[in-house]
Amino acid sequence: MIIATFHMDTDADMVNTENTDLLDEMDEEFERLNDRLAAFKPNKVFVEFEREYNDELEKGFEKFKINGGKSRNEIVKIAFPVAKRCDAKVYGVDWMEQGAATRPYSEIDEGLDREPALAELLKTFTPQEIDLGKGLMENLRLVNSELEVKKSKAFYVNIARLGAQEYFGMGWLIWWYQRNLNIFANIAANMEDGDRGIVLMGAAHKGILEELFSDSRDFEIEKTDEYLL
Repeated sequence: MIIATFHMDTDADMVNTENTDLLDEMDEEFERLNDRLAAFKPNKVFVEFEREYNDELEKGFEKFKINGGKSRNEIVKIAFPVAKRCDAKVYGVDWMEQGAATRPYSEIDEGLDREPALAELLKTFTPQEIDLGKGLMENLRLVNSELEVKKSKAFYVNIARLGAQEYFGMGWLIWWYQRNLNIFANIAANMEDGDRGIVLMGAAHKGILEELFSDSRDFEIEKTDEYLL
């Protein structure tokens, strides 16, 4: 089951969440969410944390099991509590190396200034703003909705059209797909027959990861709707 989330303690994402201090007032909602995710009975929980630092993640989880945690990070607020309830193992499966990238995302932004029609199209696919005044569950239902997942996939696919004669957009986009393929491979490498895994990832990853797991024809994908009521 792939749970899309918004990043709860960073200002370095493409779309940042404001007023994150409101999360400190949502303990009851986090408890309800974590109880429902635990009902899925995962024995493995995969998170957006670089694989090469997995030892650090495991140490953090061991400390959490003893002392809890005060961080607003979604790993501490959701992944660790669910894994603790289910006696599950936590894995960092992200990848953030240079890889095949030939351009940073900042150059993509600059390139869009020269193609206003494409820039306007991409604006129609930007994520709906997170409004923490509406509570935790309402926002998680939003980012996991079919419409938002489709918009996110369309945003990235259309970057391939940027500077098509020189494959300008592809200079960054190949890195984005490489990253998601590596996340898929890292998860799959740690799944065996009978395992039940929860993947907690930033919302932009959900659509492509679900597609990869489905296309592999080796995994069953659980829908998230009933767990976010």
